[in-house]
Amino acid sequence: AGGESTLRCLDLSDMELADTGGRKIFEALISGRCKRITSLVLSNNGLADETARVMHQLLQANDVCTLVSLDLSNNSINQQSLARAIKRNSTLRYLNVRGCGITEEALRDMGDFLLDPSCQCCLSEIRCDAFDVEEGATTLDLSMKRLSVASARLLAGVLKFNTTLEHIVLIGCGIDAEGAQALEIALSHNKTLLTADLSGNRMASTSEGTDALTRAAASNKNLQSITLDGPGSELVFKEMRTAHTMNLGHKRLRMISGTVIGAVAGTNRGL
Repeated sequence: AGGESTLRCLDLSDMELADTGGRKIFEALISGRCKRITSLVLSNNGLADETARVMHQLLQANDVCTLVSLDLSNNSINQQSLARAIKRNSTLRYLNVRGCGITEEALRDMGDFLLDPSCQCCLSEIRCDAFDVEEGATTLDLSMKRLSVASARLLAGVLKFNTTLEHIVLIGCGIDAEGAQALEIALSHNKTLLTADLSGNRMASTSEGTDALTRAAASNKNLQSITLDGPGSELVFKEMRTAHTMNLGHKRLRMISGTVIGAVAGTNRGL
């Protein structure tokens, strides 16, 4: 009794813990009695404000918190507490908040925190009602899934820290110029993405969006190709950066692709 638990993964989903039970779980984690636990599943337990208050304390205590994966799906967790805790937490990598009724304001707050240079959190995988970035996934295809401004910012924030995705397909997601600026931040940090298809969005609707997307494409040296204007418009970066001649006559390119070509090929001294 009173010894340290060696438990690493704790699944208490559908246990009818209610708010009081949820609070006690997080209090136990704060006490240090379960400091080996890295994965906690509390799905569908009727958790609410009381749990959120203590959870907030744990997630902000980086010297105590050991959680890497947290599943809060299908609960009524206080969203502001969750968002603020994420900003200062340095351990979480995966978060599941599906069915928690997360508002646009809370989604935006979480996205803004992750995109902020001072953010301690490195959240890289998430399940929410707007989209999923699954644990260990190498491909993310959200084709024709409309993303709000807030959702797009959260997605960019998660992509910023993700280390497994190699291919993203965001065709027709309704991402606007603000989303392009968020993606610029994500791509300037991400080191694993190889291809990106961003066709059918509104990222070039303003000069700010065009400039952000151009800077993002030009600065990420790991990205191998980007598609901005649909089938037949793929731009291969190695070719643009090293080739002595380029024939793009067969490609279906619009202004945004041309701007990216100018920025990337402009560094090629062999052309």
